[in-house]
Amino acid sequence: MKKISLIFVLSILLAACIAPNSVPNTTPKQTKSRTQVVNDLMSTAHQEHAQKFGGIYSDVGKTKHIQSIMNRLRKTSGFNGKTINAIILNSGDVNAYSLKSEAKNAYVYITRDMLNFVKNDDELAFVLAHEMAHISINNHHKKTPKQNIAEELKADKLAKRYIIRRPIYDFIRRLAARQKYLTNADAHYYPSNAQRLSQLYTPHSKTRKS
Repeated sequence: MKKISLIFVLSILLAACIAPNSVPNTTPKQTKSRTQVVNDLMSTAHQEHAQKFGGIYSDVGKTKHIQSIMNRLRKTSGFNGKTINAIILNSGDVNAYSLKSEAKNAYVYITRDMLNFVKNDDELAFVLAHEMAHISINNHHKKTPKQNIAEELKADKLAKRYIIRRPIYDFIRRLAARQKYLTNADAHYYPSNAQRLSQLYTPHSKTRKS
């Protein structure tokens, strides 16, 4: 499952805004703070991302349901990060994404077909928890395939803290089978089915004898 980072782009754009040769705004009321600029850029990026991946799927009931699950995950996990907005994308891909930056808001996107793919709220909660974990990891740098695989596995591991029930073998296996559409260029950026299952279900270490 993918995650998108804006920090590099934001840094470039913000640097351009404060470049020495830029023309200063002589009207104080029109001057935006760095926070305002970042939030505006995030809002624009959200709209562009949603449009790129099929547009926003308008279903108030489902969106509220997803948001309520994320809110419960935040409460039970002690997640105290950004304000996270749930968005359904009108996409035929079985996938989920997270969008983050320095802005106060972050977004978790889940595609229409992923909603159809999950069998129950436990599976949906795992998908959402995985994306929330990406946001909490807060790694904005471009990663090598090895680094990306490590982050995906870390997100799975963190997701276990956000959910009360264990994730289900069947979901990971079905997802792996469904995602055979990944190109070779994409596939080596993500952990294998075996890697994910091995980490998620590794038994806790035995208590050491005193």
